[in-house]
Amino acid sequence: MMGLYENPEYIRNICDSLGAALFAMYERVIGADHIGGIWLSDDIAYTESLIMSPDIIRKYLFPWYEKYAALAHEYGKIFFFHSDGNQEPLLDDFVAMGFDAIHPIEPKAWDVIELKKRVKGKLALLGTVDMDYPLARGSKEEIREYVRQRIIDIAPGGGFAIGSSNSIAKYVPVENFKAMLSAVEEFGQYPIKG
Repeated sequence: MMGLYENPEYIRNICDSLGAALFAMYERVIGADHIGGIWLSDDIAYTESLIMSPDIIRKYLFPWYEKYAALAHEYGKIFFFHSDGNQEPLLDDFVAMGFDAIHPIEPKAWDVIELKKRVKGKLALLGTVDMDYPLARGSKEEIREYVRQRIIDIAPGGGFAIGSSNSIAKYVPVENFKAMLSAVEEFGQYPIKG
């Protein structure tokens, strides 16, 4: 982290080299019919806060994020951004840069109901089923009810795809994962019903 302050030119060169390499890769594949969009995975936050200051993220990373989103849109595709944690200070930036969706929405990091109100259909929200409870430690019925309530609370009006709040970890029982999928199938059909 000290390099950000002690040697910003070096950090800029690293970010630009990696950013350009990713852009070149995206550029090669984005036009293919079977590619639906660009999925950028770049964890920039912890559950409670960003990993570094918003200004640092804006300075070094956002110029590339904006280029990736523009490239996806140029081809009529979607730009998804994956980062765990609470990125609330950057939410307006995401919308301004043209992000289409953010993943995974962690309920411990965000007030998902307020988040949906704030983005007002400008940004799709993916995730919200907490990995710890109910997914890893809850009963099948608790998972079913949690998923049902999430769908009722968040899905109306669109812009929401329910799923786990992170990659499915080894400690999640397979039966619980299947219970989540079954509940999504049961309750996740539009029009949403309580």
